[in-house]
Amino acid sequence: MSLNNRASELIDNFEDIKNKGLDVDGLLNFSFEGGKISGAGMNVCRHRLKGLFVDFRFFVGNDEPTNFLRFHGSIGRLSDDQGFRSTLRELKVGWKEKGMFDGWCDIPALEMIKIYFNAQAFHGEHIKEKDFLNLILSYDMKTLEFVLAMHISDRVQSIRHLRWVLERVNDKGYLQIPEYRYE
Repeated sequence: MSLNNRASELIDNFEDIKNKGLDVDGLLNFSFEGGKISGAGMNVCRHRLKGLFVDFRFFVGNDEPTNFLRFHGSIGRLSDDQGFRSTLRELKVGWKEKGMFDGWCDIPALEMIKIYFNAQAFHGEHIKEKDFLNLILSYDMKTLEFVLAMHISDRVQSIRHLRWVLERVNDKGYLQIPEYRYE
């Protein structure tokens, strides 16, 4: 499936969840008690949220052709245009942004997302169980899911912008790469 199709699926799901009550903006209250961060929950069905996480994993999975950073790097090498390359640099900075939760937990946001995807809570498997236990020792589950949704919300914006850049390259939403001819 192309980046454009995966992005459409993620963005449509994200917008639908927002319409059903996902709100990661505004004033938030968190408490730090006993080394654990507790705070906001969401008025969204946990299974719908899990669906959003599933759609997002295609942009962070190391083996995925739509991995944001790998795809970003691939298209960055296709043009010397400074405006294009500058835009891509800004998207990469936005993607790697640590956000307001930097320093709250010793696990970076994108790593938190990968741990959550690979843990028992998501798949019922004991992959990276130690990492997951460390994560839930830092956050209660409703706060962890909120934090992950907030990080995904920010990354959805980067995916939207990358899609916009690609649509400017080709009106069908696909980046066309010239065929290399061996001579």
